[in-house]
Amino acid sequence: MDEVDVALYIEPLSDAIKDLREQFNLFTMSFNTKMDALVDILNRQ
Repeated sequence: MDEVDVALYIEPLSDAIKDLREQFNLFTMSFNTKMDALVDILNRQ
């Protein structure tokens, strides 16, 4: 493999990792919001 082949191989993997990281961050924020709401509900009882 020459440098161009490596770049063509790695670039899509890098993009996929960035997308997964972004999706994970969005999931984490949503999960934290839901857990905070649940804690508030439980504390009111």
